[in-house]
Amino acid sequence: MAESEGDSGQQAWIIVAGPDTIGICAEKGVFGLNGKGPLGRVRKGDRLVAYVRGDKVFAGVGVVTEPYYLDDEPVFLGGLYPDRIGIRIDLLPPEKRLDIWNFLDELTFPSDKVRWHASLVGGIRQIPMSDYEVFEEGLGAKPVNKG
Repeated sequence: MAESEGDSGQQAWIIVAGPDTIGICAEKGVFGLNGKGPLGRVRKGDRLVAYVRGDKVFAGVGVVTEPYYLDDEPVFLGGLYPDRIGIRIDLLPPEKRLDIWNFLDELTFPSDKVRWHASLVGGIRQIPMSDYEVFEEGLGAKPVNKG
């Protein structure tokens, strides 16, 4: 995928996890998958949007604090997920989280507006920086500082 716009070459990503796991990610400052895949392209300072699978809501925005690494320390429920990135993400309380219908018409991602959920399979998805800014504004977040 192409890099996002911007002078710094920052990229933006949606991370996808279940309700319990997204809380662990925010608390422990880590996001993990089974397999390097797109995590290998994630860089320190890249921006994040948290999507809660199951609840089908966007829960907050954040920043990558550490690029891809391997770690076998058990952190997550239901799996090891040793392929990881460091994150700092501020999650909104459940009642303030938003579903995609709050944003869909403003986003360039996904291209299929009917089956948008199919584009979130895989745990992480790169999005244009302009879409990240829509999420940042819609979720009422302050701009995230790098690092």
